[in-house]
Amino acid sequence: MPAKWLHILTGEVVAPNYLSLMAMDYETRAALFFTEDTTPETSIFYIPQAELELYSPVIPFEGGYVVSDFAPVNMVSRDQILILLTDRYTMSAAESMTDMTFNLENSLIIGNRTGGVLNFDLTFPGMTTPYAGMPFGFGSTMFIHPEGHLLEGIGIMPDLWVIGDALEAAIALLSAR
Repeated sequence: MPAKWLHILTGEVVAPNYLSLMAMDYETRAALFFTEDTTPETSIFYIPQAELELYSPVIPFEGGYVVSDFAPVNMVSRDQILILLTDRYTMSAAESMTDMTFNLENSLIIGNRTGGVLNFDLTFPGMTTPYAGMPFGFGSTMFIHPEGHLLEGIGIMPDLWVIGDALEAAIALLSAR
């Protein structure tokens, strides 16, 4: 979703700064997201095939693995300012959005470190424990970040660190212009 949102905003595909190493082959990955009976109504993970290939291209790798999100990182030109607010509750896909924002000109990330949980995914959900009925799943993808960019449990540093309310700080910053 972050890649699609930024594409709609900028008109260009904004690459992440990480790559994904998936423990599955392309056919398994494709079947996970789109089958004949998969629709937006039947799967929270539904992504049209064309979008999946645009935002998350893949290449085969040794041993049945797939490497994804390997696009060369280019700064996307933009005249308008994008201010992104982050804190320790900015996790998972929101950390992906934070990561991609670094590749967008005229962007500013204000707040605190993100949660630091964008190192693995949850690709195989939908299972439940036999007695309690608790949902669970297994991850199949490891995200590899540039050294020091996103540390597990620590997160991504903002451009402008704020103690307190990041929204109030962003409004004060904009009001001072």
